[in-house]
Amino acid sequence: TFTAGSVERLRMDGHIHFVLEEFDSLLWVAAKNSFINPVEQRAAAVKSVLKWEFERSLQRLEDRLQGEFLMGDTFTIADILAVHCLNWGFIAKFPDASDTLKSYAKRCCSRDAYKRTLENT
Repeated sequence: TFTAGSVERLRMDGHIHFVLEEFDSLLWVAAKNSFINPVEQRAAAVKSVLKWEFERSLQRLEDRLQGEFLMGDTFTIADILAVHCLNWGFIAKFPDASDTLKSYAKRCCSRDAYKRTLENT
């Protein structure tokens, strides 16, 4: 992370909020309407709109890449959240990411810390 009050922290926090608002929230609403909420409370029709919004946001995420990661050469929590949502979207059969975003996700997932985390789950 970056020092509180710094411009870098402001930019990183902006990426975090973008990912949470444009990806995580959509995926949660889809999950709630697929298997979490009681059947009588699900609205299956909402999923097509969620997928449309997700697809629209993929290009905006790609535009935020500033090199290897969202913050250039520095890997941050924003990257962890973004890759989590890209993986979740893939599993949930949401629109496919571009080759650029797939390469980004592979870079993040090839990190030693990511591999160690998988080994410990």
